Amino acid sequence: VVVVGFTAGAAILIMLSQLKHLLGLSITSGKSFLETMEAIVANIQHANPYAVGVGLFTMVLALLSKRFFPRVPNLLVALAGGSLLAFALGGEFVGLRR
Repeated sequence: VVVVGFTAGAAILIMLSQLKHLLGLSITSGKSFLETMEAIVANIQHANPYAVGVGLFTMVLALLSKRFFPRVPNLLVALAGGSLLAFALGGEFVGLRR
């Protein structure tokens, strides 16, 4: 039970630390969980639609490739597809950062 709780807590912290990148927000790192959540909620109107679109496309591509092509490395396919989409959209010209 302790290991499950620890793993779930770590997963939530990792997800929260990456959410600002998915939304394309510039939020400083090193804040507490609640401070980071408050900053994300306060700046959600500044989310970059291109970053959100590329992130969602990448996640959907990973799920679909796993579903329909289980022998293919789905995360690698999704990473390549998301990278190609970001390149096609113009990358840094539309606010996508590395």
